[in-house]
Amino acid sequence: MLCLRFGFDHKTHDFKVIRIAYLRGANGGYMEVEAHKLSTGLWTTVYSKAINSKLDINYSSIYLNGAIIGFPIRRMKVAKLLVFDLSDETFSEMGSPRVLA
Repeated sequence: MLCLRFGFDHKTHDFKVIRIAYLRGANGGYMEVEAHKLSTGLWTTVYSKAINSKLDINYSSIYLNGAIIGFPIRRMKVAKLLVFDLSDETFSEMGSPRVLA
């Protein structure tokens, strides 16, 4: 699976395109993330790692405060959102919002 996301890096004042490739194999999932800086025109690999959770990159995401939020992941039956910080080019996790009744 492959997806592209777009956002603005407030620290460098540059736009970035993020390309996320997620591959599944016999040994689990593997994710590779590349960033394209519009100012340089170059792609760089910023993350490449095996992950042991289910990731849905086809899900909708949003850009908010310098981060791309909304790649749902499941670990041990707990749903979380994966957040990609455009300035640091790092991932973090946040809890998914509660469903309103």
